[in-house]
Amino acid sequence: MSSKRDKSAHLPQSYSIVTRLTLAFALTAFGMLTLTTGFLYYALVSTLHTKDERFLADKIVHFRDIIRSSNYDVRELEQEVQAGSSYQFNKYVVKIVNARGREIMTAGTNAVTDTLPFPQPHEVDEEPLQTVRFKSASGEVFIMMSAWAKCRDCDGHRVLINTALNVTVEEAILKQYRKQIFLVLIIGIFLAGLTGMAIARRGLSPLRRITAVIQRIRASQLNERLAPATWPQELKMLATSFDEMLDRLEDSFVRLSRFSTDIAHELRTPINNLMGETEVSLSKTRTIEDYQQILESSMEEYTRLSHMIEGLLFLARAENTDIKLERTQVDPIKEIQDVLEYYHALTEEKKLHVQCRGSGSVYADPLLLRRAVTNLFSNAFRYSPSGSSIHIDVQENDDQFSSILIKDNGIGIETEELQNIFERFYRTPGAKSHDTCGSGLGLAIVKSIMDLHGGTIEVLSVPKQGTTVHLRFPAQ
Repeated sequence: MSSKRDKSAHLPQSYSIVTRLTLAFALTAFGMLTLTTGFLYYALVSTLHTKDERFLADKIVHFRDIIRSSNYDVRELEQEVQAGSSYQFNKYVVKIVNARGREIMTAGTNAVTDTLPFPQPHEVDEEPLQTVRFKSASGEVFIMMSAWAKCRDCDGHRVLINTALNVTVEEAILKQYRKQIFLVLIIGIFLAGLTGMAIARRGLSPLRRITAVIQRIRASQLNERLAPATWPQELKMLATSFDEMLDRLEDSFVRLSRFSTDIAHELRTPINNLMGETEVSLSKTRTIEDYQQILESSMEEYTRLSHMIEGLLFLARAENTDIKLERTQVDPIKEIQDVLEYYHALTEEKKLHVQCRGSGSVYADPLLLRRAVTNLFSNAFRYSPSGSSIHIDVQENDDQFSSILIKDNGIGIETEELQNIFERFYRTPGAKSHDTCGSGLGLAIVKSIMDLHGGTIEVLSVPKQGTTVHLRFPAQ
Protein backbone atom coordinates (compact mmCIF):
# COMPACT_ATOMS: atom_id res chain seq x y z
CA MET A 1 0.00 0.00 0.00
CA SER A 2 2.78 2.40 0.90
CA SER A 3 4.62 1.75 -2.37
CA LYS A 4 1.52 2.68 -4.34
CA ARG A 5 1.23 5.92 -2.42
CA ASP A 6 4.90 6.70 -3.07
CA LYS A 7 4.45 6.15 -6.78
CA SER A 8 1.31 8.25 -6.94
CA ALA A 9 3.10 11.06 -5.15
CA HIS A 10 5.43 11.47 -8.16
CA LEU A 11 2.59 11.63 -10.70
CA PRO A 12 1.27 15.05 -11.82
CA GLN A 13 -1.76 15.92 -9.74
CA SER A 14 -3.51 17.91 -12.48
CA TYR A 15 -3.01 19.65 -15.79
CA SER A 16 -2.57 23.39 -15.92
CA ILE A 17 -5.56 25.59 -16.66
CA VAL A 18 -3.95 26.67 -19.96
CA THR A 19 -3.59 23.03 -21.00
CA ARG A 20 -7.19 22.26 -20.03
CA LEU A 21 -8.54 25.26 -21.92
CA THR A 22 -6.38 24.44 -24.95
CA LEU A 23 -7.69 20.87 -24.99
CA ALA A 24 -11.22 22.16 -24.54
CA PHE A 25 -10.84 24.56 -27.48
CA ALA A 26 -9.31 21.82 -29.65
CA LEU A 27 -11.98 19.25 -28.79
CA THR A 28 -14.77 21.79 -29.28
CA ALA A 29 -13.35 22.82 -32.66
CA PHE A 30 -12.95 19.15 -33.63
CA GLY A 31 -16.55 18.43 -32.72
CA MET A 32 -17.93 21.45 -34.56
CA LEU A 33 -15.78 20.87 -37.66
CA THR A 34 -16.68 17.16 -37.68
CA LEU A 35 -20.40 17.89 -37.47
CA THR A 36 -20.20 20.65 -40.09
CA THR A 37 -18.05 18.81 -42.63
CA GLY A 38 -19.91 15.57 -41.98
CA PHE A 39 -23.21 17.27 -42.70
CA LEU A 40 -21.85 18.92 -45.84
CA TYR A 41 -20.39 15.61 -47.06
CA TYR A 42 -23.65 13.80 -46.36
CA ALA A 43 -25.60 16.53 -48.17
CA LEU A 44 -23.29 16.32 -51.20
CA VAL A 45 -23.47 12.52 -51.37
CA SER A 46 -27.25 12.53 -50.97
CA THR A 47 -27.65 15.18 -53.67
CA LEU A 48 -25.47 13.30 -56.16
CA HIS A 49 -27.15 9.95 -55.48
CA THR A 50 -30.64 11.44 -55.70
CA LYS A 51 -29.78 13.17 -58.95
CA ASP A 52 -28.32 9.97 -60.47
CA GLU A 53 -31.31 7.87 -59.40
CA ARG A 54 -33.71 10.48 -60.70
CA PHE A 55 -31.86 10.53 -64.04
CA LEU A 56 -32.17 6.75 -64.50
CA ALA A 57 -35.80 6.74 -63.38
CA ASP A 58 -36.67 9.51 -65.87
CA LYS A 59 -34.96 7.63 -68.68
CA ILE A 60 -36.88 4.44 -67.92
CA VAL A 61 -40.17 6.34 -67.83
CA HIS A 62 -39.34 7.97 -71.17
CA PHE A 63 -38.35 4.65 -72.76
CA ARG A 64 -41.61 3.11 -71.54
CA ASP A 65 -43.56 5.84 -73.29
CA ILE A 66 -41.69 5.29 -76.54
CA ILE A 67 -41.95 1.49 -76.46
CA ARG A 68 -45.64 1.59 -75.49
CA SER A 69 -46.51 3.13 -78.90
CA SER A 70 -47.16 0.61 -81.65
CA ASN A 71 -44.88 2.15 -84.24
CA TYR A 72 -41.69 2.82 -82.25
CA ASP A 73 -38.31 2.43 -83.90
CA VAL A 74 -35.06 1.17 -82.35
CA ARG A 75 -33.27 4.13 -83.87
CA GLU A 76 -35.57 6.40 -81.90
CA LEU A 77 -34.38 4.68 -78.72
CA GLU A 78 -30.76 5.02 -79.72
CA GLN A 79 -31.29 8.70 -80.44
CA GLU A 80 -32.79 9.10 -76.99
CA VAL A 81 -29.72 7.45 -75.50
CA GLN A 82 -27.48 9.73 -77.51
CA ALA A 83 -29.47 12.74 -76.30
CA GLY A 84 -28.80 11.80 -72.70
CA SER A 85 -25.25 10.60 -73.21
CA SER A 86 -23.80 14.02 -72.40
CA TYR A 87 -24.71 13.40 -68.76
CA GLN A 88 -21.86 12.18 -66.62
CA PHE A 89 -19.27 12.39 -69.39
CA ASN A 90 -20.95 9.90 -71.79
CA LYS A 91 -21.04 7.06 -69.24
CA TYR A 92 -24.70 6.28 -69.68
CA VAL A 93 -25.71 2.74 -70.81
CA VAL A 94 -29.09 1.27 -71.87
CA LYS A 95 -29.76 -2.38 -72.74
CA ILE A 96 -33.20 -3.60 -73.86
CA VAL A 97 -34.09 -7.30 -74.18
CA ASN A 98 -37.39 -9.07 -74.88
CA ALA A 99 -39.19 -11.47 -72.58
CA ARG A 100 -37.13 -14.40 -73.85
CA GLY A 101 -33.84 -12.63 -73.16
CA ARG A 102 -32.98 -11.78 -76.74
CA GLU A 103 -31.20 -8.45 -77.02
CA ILE A 104 -33.17 -5.79 -78.84
CA MET A 105 -30.81 -2.86 -78.40
CA THR A 106 -27.69 -1.82 -76.55
CA ALA A 107 -26.66 1.82 -76.60
CA GLY A 108 -24.05 3.93 -74.84
CA THR A 109 -20.70 2.79 -73.46
CA ASN A 110 -21.02 -0.98 -73.66
CA ALA A 111 -17.54 -2.17 -72.72
CA VAL A 112 -18.76 -3.68 -69.47
CA THR A 113 -22.47 -4.00 -70.24
CA ASP A 114 -22.42 -7.79 -70.37
CA THR A 115 -20.77 -8.03 -66.96
CA LEU A 116 -23.14 -5.72 -65.12
CA PRO A 117 -25.41 -7.55 -62.63
CA PHE A 118 -28.59 -5.60 -63.24
CA PRO A 119 -31.02 -5.64 -60.31
CA GLN A 120 -34.45 -7.23 -60.01
CA PRO A 121 -36.64 -5.23 -62.46
CA HIS A 122 -39.61 -3.15 -61.43
CA GLU A 123 -42.97 -4.32 -62.72
CA VAL A 124 -44.66 -2.71 -65.73
CA ASP A 125 -46.93 -0.47 -63.71
CA GLU A 126 -44.45 0.10 -60.88
CA GLU A 127 -42.60 3.41 -60.57
CA PRO A 128 -38.83 2.84 -60.87
CA LEU A 129 -37.11 3.93 -57.68
CA GLN A 130 -34.61 1.37 -56.46
CA THR A 131 -31.03 1.28 -57.72
CA VAL A 132 -28.10 -1.05 -57.14
CA ARG A 133 -24.45 -0.01 -56.89
CA PHE A 134 -21.75 -2.16 -58.48
CA LYS A 135 -17.97 -1.87 -58.70
CA SER A 136 -16.28 -3.70 -61.58
CA ALA A 137 -12.94 -5.47 -61.51
CA SER A 138 -11.39 -2.50 -63.27
CA GLY A 139 -12.50 -0.19 -60.44
CA GLU A 140 -15.37 1.51 -62.26
CA VAL A 141 -18.50 2.18 -60.22
CA PHE A 142 -22.04 1.93 -61.67
CA ILE A 143 -25.52 2.48 -60.37
CA MET A 144 -28.14 0.36 -62.13
CA MET A 145 -31.89 0.29 -62.48
CA SER A 146 -34.16 -2.16 -64.33
CA ALA A 147 -37.87 -2.12 -65.22
CA TRP A 148 -40.36 -3.90 -67.48
CA ALA A 149 -42.14 -1.93 -70.22
CA LYS A 150 -45.31 -2.81 -72.25
CA CYS A 151 -44.74 -3.66 -75.91
CA ARG A 152 -47.69 -4.77 -78.12
CA ASP A 153 -45.57 -6.11 -80.98
CA CYS A 154 -43.00 -7.97 -78.85
CA ASP A 155 -42.93 -11.56 -77.58
CA GLY A 156 -44.72 -11.67 -74.28
CA HIS A 157 -45.97 -8.14 -74.87
CA ARG A 158 -43.24 -6.67 -72.75
CA VAL A 159 -39.51 -5.87 -72.80
CA LEU A 160 -36.88 -5.40 -70.09
CA ILE A 161 -35.10 -2.05 -69.86
CA ASN A 162 -31.72 -2.18 -68.09
CA THR A 163 -29.99 1.14 -67.42
CA ALA A 164 -26.62 1.87 -65.86
CA LEU A 165 -24.79 5.08 -65.03
CA ASN A 166 -21.02 5.19 -64.56
CA VAL A 167 -20.37 7.26 -61.43
CA THR A 168 -16.64 6.60 -61.19
CA VAL A 169 -15.87 10.27 -61.64
CA GLU A 170 -18.31 11.17 -58.87
CA GLU A 171 -16.70 8.62 -56.54
CA ALA A 172 -13.30 10.12 -57.31
CA ILE A 173 -14.63 13.57 -56.50
CA LEU A 174 -16.10 12.32 -53.23
CA LYS A 175 -12.83 10.58 -52.34
CA GLN A 176 -10.90 13.78 -52.95
CA TYR A 177 -13.49 15.67 -50.91
CA ARG A 178 -13.00 13.24 -48.00
CA LYS A 179 -9.25 13.87 -48.10
CA GLN A 180 -9.86 17.61 -48.05
CA ILE A 181 -12.26 17.22 -45.11
CA PHE A 182 -9.65 15.25 -43.17
CA LEU A 183 -7.04 17.91 -43.95
CA VAL A 184 -9.44 20.64 -42.81
CA LEU A 185 -10.04 18.76 -39.54
CA ILE A 186 -6.31 18.43 -38.85
CA ILE A 187 -5.58 22.07 -39.66
CA GLY A 188 -8.68 23.22 -37.78
CA ILE A 189 -7.73 21.32 -34.62
CA PHE A 190 -4.17 22.64 -34.80
CA LEU A 191 -5.31 26.24 -35.29
CA ALA A 192 -7.98 25.89 -32.59
CA GLY A 193 -5.35 24.58 -30.18
CA LEU A 194 -3.00 27.49 -30.91
CA THR A 195 -5.84 29.99 -30.69
CA GLY A 196 -7.12 28.41 -27.47
CA MET A 197 -3.66 28.52 -25.93
CA ALA A 198 -3.23 32.19 -26.85
CA ILE A 199 -6.68 33.09 -25.52
CA ALA A 200 -6.16 31.06 -22.33
CA ARG A 201 -2.77 32.65 -21.66
CA ARG A 202 -4.16 36.11 -22.26
CA GLY A 203 -7.27 35.39 -20.18
CA LEU A 204 -5.20 34.04 -17.27
CA SER A 205 -2.70 36.90 -17.30
CA PRO A 206 -4.60 38.63 -14.44
CA LEU A 207 -3.95 35.55 -12.29
CA ARG A 208 -0.23 35.90 -12.95
CA ARG A 209 -0.46 39.52 -11.88
CA ILE A 210 -2.33 38.46 -8.74
CA THR A 211 0.40 35.90 -8.06
CA ALA A 212 3.07 38.59 -8.45
CA VAL A 213 1.27 40.81 -5.93
CA ILE A 214 0.86 37.91 -3.48
CA GLN A 215 4.54 37.03 -3.75
CA ARG A 216 5.46 40.57 -2.70
CA ILE A 217 3.40 40.33 0.50
CA ARG A 218 5.42 39.94 3.67
CA ALA A 219 4.65 40.45 7.34
CA SER A 220 6.45 43.78 7.05
CA GLN A 221 4.67 44.68 3.78
CA LEU A 222 0.96 44.13 4.19
CA ASN A 223 -0.05 47.32 2.38
CA GLU A 224 -0.15 45.60 -1.03
CA ARG A 225 -3.61 45.56 -2.61
CA LEU A 226 -5.07 44.11 -5.80
CA ALA A 227 -7.30 47.11 -6.67
CA PRO A 228 -10.45 45.19 -7.77
CA ALA A 229 -11.66 48.00 -10.05
CA THR A 230 -8.95 47.15 -12.60
CA TRP A 231 -9.70 43.42 -12.83
CA PRO A 232 -12.13 41.54 -15.11
CA GLN A 233 -15.63 41.02 -13.78
CA GLU A 234 -14.98 37.34 -13.01
CA LEU A 235 -12.00 38.17 -10.79
CA LYS A 236 -13.40 41.22 -9.02
CA MET A 237 -14.96 39.15 -6.24
CA LEU A 238 -11.71 37.24 -5.75
CA ALA A 239 -9.67 40.47 -5.69
CA THR A 240 -12.15 42.13 -3.34
CA SER A 241 -12.14 39.17 -0.95
CA PHE A 242 -8.35 39.02 -1.06
CA ASP A 243 -8.03 42.74 -0.29
CA GLU A 244 -10.48 42.36 2.58
CA MET A 245 -8.39 39.46 3.89
CA LEU A 246 -5.27 41.63 3.67
CA ASP A 247 -7.08 44.39 5.55
CA ARG A 248 -7.95 41.94 8.31
CA LEU A 249 -4.41 40.55 8.36
CA GLU A 250 -2.88 44.01 8.48
CA ASP A 251 -5.24 45.03 11.25
CA SER A 252 -4.46 41.82 13.15
CA PHE A 253 -0.71 42.32 12.76
CA VAL A 254 -0.97 45.91 13.95
CA ARG A 255 -3.10 44.90 16.91
CA LEU A 256 -0.82 41.95 17.69
CA SER A 257 2.25 44.19 17.57
CA ARG A 258 0.60 46.76 19.79
CA PHE A 259 -0.74 44.01 22.03
CA SER A 260 2.74 42.54 22.44
CA THR A 261 4.13 45.96 23.28
CA ASP A 262 1.35 46.58 25.80
CA ILE A 263 1.84 43.18 27.44
CA ALA A 264 5.56 43.79 27.78
CA HIS A 265 4.90 47.19 29.29
CA GLU A 266 2.14 46.03 31.64
CA LEU A 267 4.05 42.97 32.83
CA ARG A 268 7.28 44.89 33.28
CA THR A 269 5.84 47.18 35.97
CA PRO A 270 4.68 44.51 38.48
CA ILE A 271 7.72 42.34 37.82
CA ASN A 272 10.04 45.28 38.39
CA ASN A 273 8.14 46.08 41.57
CA LEU A 274 8.51 42.50 42.80
CA MET A 275 12.20 42.41 41.89
CA GLY A 276 12.81 45.74 43.60
CA GLU A 277 11.05 44.74 46.78
CA THR A 278 12.87 41.40 46.83
CA GLU A 279 16.25 43.04 46.33
CA VAL A 280 15.55 45.52 49.11
CA SER A 281 14.41 42.77 51.47
CA LEU A 282 17.53 40.73 50.75
CA SER A 283 19.91 43.63 51.20
CA LYS A 284 19.90 43.15 54.97
CA THR A 285 18.28 41.18 57.72
CA ARG A 286 14.84 42.42 58.60
CA THR A 287 12.18 41.80 61.20
CA ILE A 288 9.26 39.47 60.78
CA GLU A 289 6.94 42.46 60.50
CA ASP A 290 9.04 43.85 57.61
CA TYR A 291 8.92 40.55 55.76
CA GLN A 292 5.17 40.33 56.28
CA GLN A 293 4.75 43.83 54.86
CA ILE A 294 6.89 42.95 51.84
CA LEU A 295 4.91 39.74 51.26
CA GLU A 296 1.63 41.66 51.47
CA SER A 297 2.90 44.12 48.88
CA SER A 298 4.08 41.26 46.68
CA MET A 299 0.70 39.58 47.06
CA GLU A 300 -0.95 42.66 45.61
CA GLU A 301 1.33 42.48 42.58
CA TYR A 302 0.66 38.75 42.24
CA THR A 303 -3.06 39.38 42.35
CA ARG A 304 -2.73 42.07 39.70
CA LEU A 305 -0.71 39.71 37.49
CA SER A 306 -3.24 36.91 38.03
CA HIS A 307 -6.15 39.14 37.05
CA MET A 308 -4.26 40.36 34.01
CA ILE A 309 -3.40 36.85 32.82
CA GLU A 310 -6.97 35.66 33.46
CA GLY A 311 -8.31 38.57 31.42
CA LEU A 312 -5.91 37.88 28.54
CA LEU A 313 -6.85 34.20 28.49
CA PHE A 314 -10.54 35.09 28.42
CA LEU A 315 -10.03 37.49 25.50
CA ALA A 316 -7.98 34.90 23.60
CA ARG A 317 -10.70 32.26 24.07
CA ALA A 318 -13.41 34.73 23.10
CA GLU A 319 -11.65 35.64 19.86
CA ASN A 320 -11.19 31.97 18.97
CA THR A 321 -14.83 31.19 19.88
CA ASP A 322 -13.69 28.57 22.38
CA ILE A 323 -16.16 29.84 24.99
CA LYS A 324 -19.39 27.85 24.98
CA LEU A 325 -22.32 29.96 26.12
CA GLU A 326 -24.94 28.42 28.39
CA ARG A 327 -27.74 30.90 27.90
CA THR A 328 -30.81 30.94 30.05
CA GLN A 329 -33.42 33.47 31.07
CA VAL A 330 -31.59 35.30 33.85
CA ASP A 331 -32.99 37.77 36.37
CA PRO A 332 -30.42 40.60 35.99
CA ILE A 333 -31.60 42.27 39.23
CA LYS A 334 -30.53 39.22 41.24
CA GLU A 335 -27.14 39.05 39.53
CA ILE A 336 -26.59 42.78 40.09
CA GLN A 337 -27.58 42.46 43.75
CA ASP A 338 -24.99 39.70 44.20
CA VAL A 339 -22.32 41.98 42.73
CA LEU A 340 -23.40 44.87 44.93
CA GLU A 341 -23.31 42.61 47.99
CA TYR A 342 -19.68 41.80 47.19
CA TYR A 343 -18.83 45.52 46.96
CA HIS A 344 -21.05 46.52 49.91
CA ALA A 345 -18.24 47.11 52.39
CA LEU A 346 -16.22 49.15 49.91
CA THR A 347 -19.16 51.29 48.85
CA GLU A 348 -20.01 51.93 52.52
CA GLU A 349 -16.44 52.98 53.17
CA LYS A 350 -16.48 55.34 50.17
CA LYS A 351 -19.99 56.55 51.08
CA LEU A 352 -21.34 55.82 47.58
CA HIS A 353 -25.09 55.77 47.05
CA VAL A 354 -25.89 52.80 44.80
CA GLN A 355 -29.40 52.39 43.40
CA CYS A 356 -30.65 49.40 41.34
CA ARG A 357 -34.09 49.54 39.80
CA GLY A 358 -36.17 48.12 36.98
CA SER A 359 -37.40 44.66 36.09
CA GLY A 360 -37.26 42.10 33.33
CA SER A 361 -35.11 39.20 32.22
CA VAL A 362 -32.02 38.80 30.08
CA TYR A 363 -31.29 35.83 27.82
CA ALA A 364 -27.59 35.37 28.63
CA ASP A 365 -24.92 33.22 30.20
CA PRO A 366 -25.24 33.95 33.98
CA LEU A 367 -21.49 33.80 34.68
CA LEU A 368 -20.56 36.06 31.79
CA LEU A 369 -23.40 38.47 32.62
CA ARG A 370 -22.13 38.74 36.20
CA ARG A 371 -18.57 39.25 34.94
CA ALA A 372 -19.64 42.08 32.63
CA VAL A 373 -21.61 43.79 35.42
CA THR A 374 -18.70 43.30 37.84
CA ASN A 375 -16.19 44.93 35.48
CA LEU A 376 -18.48 47.90 34.79
CA PHE A 377 -19.40 48.44 38.42
CA SER A 378 -15.73 48.13 39.39
CA ASN A 379 -14.91 50.97 36.98
CA ALA A 380 -17.81 53.06 38.26
CA PHE A 381 -16.76 52.46 41.85
CA ARG A 382 -13.10 53.21 41.15
CA TYR A 383 -13.58 56.49 39.27
CA SER A 384 -16.52 57.92 41.25
CA PRO A 385 -15.75 60.49 43.99
CA SER A 386 -16.75 59.80 47.57
CA GLY A 387 -20.36 60.58 48.37
CA SER A 388 -21.52 60.36 44.73
CA SER A 389 -24.20 58.10 43.25
CA ILE A 390 -24.21 55.07 40.95
CA HIS A 391 -27.48 54.14 39.23
CA ILE A 392 -28.18 50.75 37.63
CA ASP A 393 -31.34 50.39 35.51
CA VAL A 394 -32.79 47.24 33.94
CA GLN A 395 -35.21 47.64 31.03
CA GLU A 396 -37.08 45.41 28.60
CA ASN A 397 -37.46 47.24 25.29
CA ASP A 398 -40.10 46.78 22.62
CA ASP A 399 -37.43 46.05 20.00
CA GLN A 400 -36.73 42.55 21.37
CA PHE A 401 -33.75 43.73 23.42
CA SER A 402 -33.10 43.86 27.14
CA SER A 403 -30.95 46.68 28.49
CA ILE A 404 -28.74 47.26 31.50
CA LEU A 405 -27.56 50.82 32.14
CA ILE A 406 -24.86 51.71 34.65
CA LYS A 407 -24.46 55.42 35.31
CA ASP A 408 -21.94 57.11 37.59
CA ASN A 409 -20.87 60.66 38.47
CA GLY A 410 -17.17 60.00 38.07
CA ILE A 411 -14.30 61.61 36.19
CA GLY A 412 -15.78 60.91 32.76
CA ILE A 413 -14.00 60.31 29.45
CA GLU A 414 -12.95 62.78 26.78
CA THR A 415 -14.89 62.46 23.51
CA GLU A 416 -11.81 61.69 21.41
CA GLU A 417 -10.88 58.88 23.83
CA LEU A 418 -14.17 56.98 23.50
CA GLN A 419 -13.13 55.23 20.27
CA ASN A 420 -10.14 53.59 21.99
CA ILE A 421 -11.57 52.51 25.34
CA PHE A 422 -12.36 48.94 24.18
CA GLU A 423 -8.78 48.22 23.16
CA ARG A 424 -6.69 45.99 25.39
CA PHE A 425 -4.53 47.76 27.97
CA TYR A 426 -5.83 51.13 26.86
CA ARG A 427 -6.35 53.57 29.70
CA THR A 428 -7.28 57.20 29.35
CA PRO A 429 -4.91 59.81 30.81
CA GLY A 430 -7.54 60.69 33.40
CA ALA A 431 -7.85 57.04 34.46
CA LYS A 432 -4.07 56.65 34.79
CA SER A 433 -3.73 59.73 36.94
CA HIS A 434 -6.72 58.78 39.12
CA ASP A 435 -5.88 55.10 39.67
CA THR A 436 -2.58 53.41 38.88
CA CYS A 437 -3.76 49.87 39.64
CA GLY A 438 -5.94 49.26 36.60
CA SER A 439 -4.90 46.94 33.75
CA GLY A 440 -6.99 48.37 30.91
CA LEU A 441 -8.68 45.01 30.18
CA GLY A 442 -12.06 45.50 31.84
CA LEU A 443 -13.93 47.18 28.98
CA ALA A 444 -12.23 44.93 26.40
CA ILE A 445 -13.59 41.89 28.28
CA VAL A 446 -17.09 43.41 28.48
CA LYS A 447 -16.99 44.13 24.72
CA SER A 448 -16.03 40.49 24.04
CA ILE A 449 -18.87 39.25 26.27
CA MET A 450 -21.40 41.37 24.39
CA ASP A 451 -20.03 40.19 21.04
CA LEU A 452 -20.40 36.56 22.16
CA HIS A 453 -24.05 37.24 23.01
CA GLY A 454 -24.69 39.14 19.78
CA GLY A 455 -25.41 42.29 21.76
CA THR A 456 -23.95 45.78 21.85
CA ILE A 457 -22.25 48.09 24.31
CA GLU A 458 -22.49 51.87 24.12
CA VAL A 459 -20.63 54.37 26.28
CA LEU A 460 -21.73 57.97 26.76
CA SER A 461 -19.55 60.21 28.86
CA VAL A 462 -19.02 63.83 29.79
CA PRO A 463 -15.67 64.78 31.38
CA LYS A 464 -15.94 65.55 35.13
CA GLN A 465 -19.67 64.76 35.07
CA GLY A 466 -19.88 61.02 34.70
CA THR A 467 -20.24 58.03 32.37
CA THR A 468 -23.21 55.91 31.27
CA VAL A 469 -22.66 52.40 29.91
CA HIS A 470 -25.55 50.82 28.00
CA LEU A 471 -25.60 47.01 27.49
CA ARG A 472 -28.18 45.63 25.05
CA PHE A 473 -28.83 41.86 25.05
CA PRO A 474 -30.92 40.31 22.26
CA ALA A 475 -34.03 38.34 23.23
CA GLN A 476 -34.12 34.56 22.90
